[in-house]
Amino acid sequence: MATNSIWTTDVEILGIANLTGIGIAVWPFTGQINVLNISFQVTYNNIEDLAYNVLWEYFLPPFVTLQSEITPLDAVKFDDNSLKYKISKLQSNGTSQNITVLVNNYKCFYGDSFNIEIPFKLYFENSAASSWNSFQVIRNSLKEDCKSFRLPIDQNHATEYYGRGLYWDDISSQIYLCINQYVTSFQKPACFSSQNDGLSWQAMDVRIAAVLGHHTSNRELYAIHRNQKLYLMFHNLFKKWLVLTNNDFKKDIVNQLNLSKIKPYKEDVEYNVTFGTKQWMGNQDGLHFKNLTDSTWIRRFKWNV
Repeated sequence: MATNSIWTTDVEILGIANLTGIGIAVWPFTGQINVLNISFQVTYNNIEDLAYNVLWEYFLPPFVTLQSEITPLDAVKFDDNSLKYKISKLQSNGTSQNITVLVNNYKCFYGDSFNIEIPFKLYFENSAASSWNSFQVIRNSLKEDCKSFRLPIDQNHATEYYGRGLYWDDISSQIYLCINQYVTSFQKPACFSSQNDGLSWQAMDVRIAAVLGHHTSNRELYAIHRNQKLYLMFHNLFKKWLVLTNNDFKKDIVNQLNLSKIKPYKEDVEYNVTFGTKQWMGNQDGLHFKNLTDSTWIRRFKWNV
């Protein structure tokens, strides 16, 4: 096992159940540079007030899979399809965990920088039932040189996720295009918007994989994270994207979205959709546009950007 950490962070959480903080480190497994070790540790600053209902969860990208884990005996894993754990009462010596993950399709990771992001959530309470949440992102870089490489769809992806498709907002006459399956770098945007029928495109936040639509009453925009599992909301007042719990989305939000305005393009075959007087066609060459009164298609976007 290598002794030099290639990525490490210590996040101080002041005033939170007397915890010193979260320590996360990532390093390559000996002799296998496509296998990564992730070490997670939580310790106390003092033990006057213990932490309860400690929950933590990793959100692996679809091309990263769990190989093995060393989990404390008092931690309960929610199910085999997720990396979510709980300790009812954190002992005075804290806790630690080590997991090993495999980066799949490593043959494509040579040349340009390929950035891996693994979101990580931590929740806990103190003895007075006050609770805290922490959200961090584990980052690492590999290499890729496969222009035709497509990101696979995670088997545990959010129900509404699509790898490539359109969302049409008829109120603002704005089109949203997402091509997450083609964008292997998490530093590059996967979604774009246009207010002039695709003549020009505005890149969206690099964390967005699939736009889901606007809330029918407050017009807040919702999307799915690049890891294909987390839900995001663009807060109209704060002007930034916020993470939403999956339970809150399913309970309060999904029924307030018009998902019929989403048109996925699943295969490289010609497929037309019509929004009002405007038509969009997707084929192996890209995304094309024309008005209903026109006879000629004009390409507005090439899939591999």
